[in-house]
Amino acid sequence: MDKDLFLRWLLRKRRLKSKVAYDTVSRCKRIESILGQTLESAVASQGAFEAGLTEIKRIRPQYNDLLYAMRLYAMFKNSKLDAKRYARAISQAR
Repeated sequence: MDKDLFLRWLLRKRRLKSKVAYDTVSRCKRIESILGQTLESAVASQGAFEAGLTEIKRIRPQYNDLLYAMRLYAMFKNSKLDAKRYARAISQAR
């Protein structure tokens, strides 16, 4: 994960407050640990991205902030992904 570029993107493009941006980067490091792979691999394709989100939801169902952090990283790293599609699927299943 390219922490420095991602942090700058969060601060400048997404206009997140400093604490929120740093927390998001920290969550992304936790996601890499949970998935056992880099976030670059997890957002390389739509299938890999959705599989990663599903795995996080399975292991840590109460941690929606991790899902949000991963979606933000997907938007940063691979703009071709539909990062909102998975969120819609979860909300419709509830």
